[in-house]
Amino acid sequence: MSFILMMRKSMLLITFAMVCALPGFAQLPQVPSEAQEDDNTVADVFVGGSVQGSGHTGGWIASGAVHVNEEFSLVAEAGAQYAAVIDVFGGEDRLSLFTVAGGPRVQFTMNKKFIPFVQATVGEMRVSLNVSGIPADNGFLFSPGGGADFMISRRVGWRIGQVDYRLFWLDGVCASAWRYSTGITFRF
Repeated sequence: MSFILMMRKSMLLITFAMVCALPGFAQLPQVPSEAQEDDNTVADVFVGGSVQGSGHTGGWIASGAVHVNEEFSLVAEAGAQYAAVIDVFGGEDRLSLFTVAGGPRVQFTMNKKFIPFVQATVGEMRVSLNVSGIPADNGFLFSPGGGADFMISRRVGWRIGQVDYRLFWLDGVCASAWRYSTGITFRF
C-alpha cells in the first residue's frame, strides 16, 4: 500500500469519526439561565485570508471547530493559495493549491478575551497549473501550527494570527512552506 493511499484512508477515517461525533453534541445539557453569561461555546467558525511562503502567494482559509470540552476541539479546514509563476518561455502561469484537512486542536482558555491554541491537521491537497497538457495532481498534507483569537464580543472575535508549517507530499517529493492567516472568528 502506498504512503499516499494510506494517508488518504487515515484522513477519511478521521473525517468519519468527526462527523459521527457531531450528534453527541446535540445531546449537551441545557445551561441554566443564570449561568448563560458564562461563555460555554460548542463550536466556532473562522473565515480569513492567508499568505504562504515568503509572501508570494495569497489565498483564503475557512475552518470550523467542534469543542469537545473547554480545552479540546476537533477542527476541519479548507483553503486555497494562488501564485503567479514564470514559465521557461518568460510567460506567466497561475499555480493553485487547494487543501482540505482536519485534526485535533488544544486551546488555552486563560481568560475569555485572549484564546491561544495549537493544532495539527492532516488532509489532502490538489495542485494545478493552468498550462495545457499538465494535469492537476493530488497529494498528502500535514500541517502543525497554532494561533490566537482575540474576542471582540462574546460571539465575535479576531484571529490575530494563525501560523502553520505545511508539509506536502506529491509524487514522492516532500516540500514545505509556512502559512500565516488572519480573519474573523464566530463562536456558537
